[in-house]
Amino acid sequence: MSVIVFDMDDTLYLERNFVISGFRSVSKYIDERTNLTGETLFEELVTDFENGIRSRNFDLLLSRHPELEQTLKVDDLVHHYRNHEPSINLMPEAEEMLRMLKSKGYTLGIISDGHLETQARKIRSLGLQSIMDIIVLTDIWGRDFWKPHIRAFEKIENVHGSNGDSYIYVGDNPTKDFKPAKKRGWKAIRLKIPGQLHYLEEPASAEDEPEIECTSFEELGFFLLQQDQ
Repeated sequence: MSVIVFDMDDTLYLERNFVISGFRSVSKYIDERTNLTGETLFEELVTDFENGIRSRNFDLLLSRHPELEQTLKVDDLVHHYRNHEPSINLMPEAEEMLRMLKSKGYTLGIISDGHLETQARKIRSLGLQSIMDIIVLTDIWGRDFWKPHIRAFEKIENVHGSNGDSYIYVGDNPTKDFKPAKKRGWKAIRLKIPGQLHYLEEPASAEDEPEIECTSFEELGFFLLQQDQ
C-alpha cells in the first residue's frame, strides 16, 4: 500500500490564514505597547498582503509609523509573528480526506519547510500529530535542507524501507515540491485550488512539473485510492 506524504502550507490548510493570524497577533502586540490602535495596524498589514506584498511587511509598517521605531524593532515583530500560537484549521475537505485515507490503512506523512518552531506550532494547531504517522520538518537540519533538497524524502524512505515507487507526494508549489519527489522516484501530485499563494505559478521546467494535477480534494482522494487497486 502506498505511503502518502503531504506538504502542509497551502496544501492541507490555506497559508494566508496563518499570515492573517500572525498579523492579528502582531497588531495586538503593538497595541499593548504603544498608543496606536491594533485594529488599524492589522488592516494596514492585511491590505498590503492582499496587494501582493509578501516580504518586509513589518519594515513597511514601521516606515509608515516612525514613532514605533522608538519602542519596537522589525526583529521584534518578526519574532512575535513566527512564535505566536496560530489560529488555523485544516480545510474541512482536507481533514475528511485524511481521515478516510487513515481509516483505509494508508501510512500518512508530512514534509514541510519553514522555521522549525513556527512549523511545529502549526502542526499542533492543526492537530496533525494525531493523524500523521511521520512528520519531517526540514528546518531541523537547517535552511539548506529545505525543499527542493531531497534529504527529507530520503528520511521517510529510510523509516519505511520501501522503494520510491511506493511513495506519493502531494504539494502545491511548483518551485520546490515536485522536483525532489520525482528525483527519488515518487509520484508527484499538485493540488491546485483557489486561495493558494502559488495558485497562478507554473513550473519553470519539466523537472518542476507534477505528474498529476488535481483541482479539488474530492478528485485528489479518488486518485489516491486508485493507486492501490
